[in-house]
Amino acid sequence: MGSLRARNFTGRQVDCATPQPVQKMTDNELFLFVVKQRKLTNKVMTRY
Repeated sequence: MGSLRARNFTGRQVDCATPQPVQKMTDNELFLFVVKQRKLTNKVMTRY
C-alpha cells in the first residue's frame, strides 16, 4: 500500500475581488502560506 500524503486545496479572495485560482499545498506549504498572509493583513478568515 502506498503512503498517503495530506493535500490541502487553498484559495484566496481579497475584499470583493474575484477569487484567485485554488492552489494545492502540503501541510507545511499551507502553514507558510498562512504565516505570509497574516503578515499582509489584520484579518485572515477561513472556511472549510
